[in-house]
Amino acid sequence: MTFNEDFGATQDGEEQQAISVFIRRRDRIFHSWSTFARGEEPFMLVFDLLDFTPYGRQESWEDSPEGWPQEPTYSWMRLQDRYGAKADQCAHHAAPPRPTEGATPDLV
Repeated sequence: MTFNEDFGATQDGEEQQAISVFIRRRDRIFHSWSTFARGEEPFMLVFDLLDFTPYGRQESWEDSPEGWPQEPTYSWMRLQDRYGAKADQCAHHAAPPRPTEGATPDLV
């Protein structure tokens, strides 16, 4: 058995994020609490920040205007070993496109 199987963290055998709390009493360890999926949101500041952006979380369940990008919940989260090949440079080295003066966003 694995932690994920023992504690029901995943149903499909894949890896998933989780937050667990353990307590050690002398030579024994006890699992006192765990939360998975939506239960982790209070601990993830990134969701609070995304909720303030124009596109929000871009999740498929959101009531967004036609044409706004939407993805399945958590689809943008990956484990560190699940990303593609590393880029030649950091993202902050590439200059972002400058907006044209007086231009308005396409989706407003």
